[in-house]
Amino acid sequence: MKDITKYIRESASQSIIWSFGVLFDVIEHMRIIGYDISFWEEEENWVVLYRENEIVAYLWRKYPLIFINYRYSIVIQEALREYNFITIIEVDDFTDKNLKMDYDGVKEVLDYRSISDFFSVEDLWFHTNIQ
Repeated sequence: MKDITKYIRESASQSIIWSFGVLFDVIEHMRIIGYDISFWEEEENWVVLYRENEIVAYLWRKYPLIFINYRYSIVIQEALREYNFITIIEVDDFTDKNLKMDYDGVKEVLDYRSISDFFSVEDLWFHTNIQ
């Protein structure tokens, strides 16, 4: 199990204009270097990065936090080098229920009520994706 409490708090504590500014620079940067992007700007809270029809990362609109499939971690971290304030969480699989968090430690930044004790990246995406 990977406890992501500190990562959530770390990303929420960044003092940058993320969701209305820098996020869109990151999206454009990733698009330019060859990643496909899925993001419905007025509807979704997550940007999904693809490479050859495979999901390689989930980037949170709310805070500068990204979940990266470990197979793509080095390449994506290199691509995001100039955005070194983005909190990175590597995972083996986006569907494995191997994440947990201390809800008391994140309740001021994350509505967690519908997420179980152990969850996957896709569970988190599903429960936090609609604005």
